[in-house]
Amino acid sequence: GVMPQTREHLSILELLAVPELVVALTRADVAPEDLQELAALDVEDLLSTSPWPDAPVCACSGLTGLGVPELKQTLAEAAQRLPVRATGSVFRLPVDRSFTIRGFGTVVTGTTRDGQLGGKDTLEVLPGRQAVRLRGIQVHGEDTETVFAGTRVALNIQGTPSDEIPPGCWLATPGALACGDRVDVHFTLLDSAPWPLENNATLRFLCGTAEVLATVRLMDAEGGIAP
Repeated sequence: GVMPQTREHLSILELLAVPELVVALTRADVAPEDLQELAALDVEDLLSTSPWPDAPVCACSGLTGLGVPELKQTLAEAAQRLPVRATGSVFRLPVDRSFTIRGFGTVVTGTTRDGQLGGKDTLEVLPGRQAVRLRGIQVHGEDTETVFAGTRVALNIQGTPSDEIPPGCWLATPGALACGDRVDVHFTLLDSAPWPLENNATLRFLCGTAEVLATVRLMDAEGGIAP
């Protein structure tokens, strides 16, 4: 049924304005039918005030495979309803892993945010603007020549140790992006937030795969507090 992390994840999806939602009601192999029905009603009640009141709910089990084909079909149908994703000319990839494979060298992984990458393109590491050259591209363990925005990729980087491309940094088209230590944002404070957001508060700021401490400067809040 609905757990605290379920509500947290739903809030994140709402903030990200995710257009389609499919609910997987897991461990259906060990829950009796009446408990499954109660859990489904619990989920439907939660979704009734969300942007996805009619989201499909699929009972399934990752252990036995129960309901998994139906879940896959529902996900495929939801994906078909999504609009075509616009992609820019600038390649951007936040690095989430970086390691060394003997005989291949440095490998970094991440999910492309924008642009297209192919061949033996040259990229730069941000921050720092170190130039690096691609040696190879893989998607789900298969070699490929070109990747587009939204693709999960592994990049083999030539001549650069993995500790110079750590998780949290970005790979991008050389010279295309600016680096800075400040950003202007419009934010939404969730109703479930335990306290108001005050001016000069210190928060954990997530950008791509990086997590840093940031100081908030409120520009449009009465008394320096965002309720």
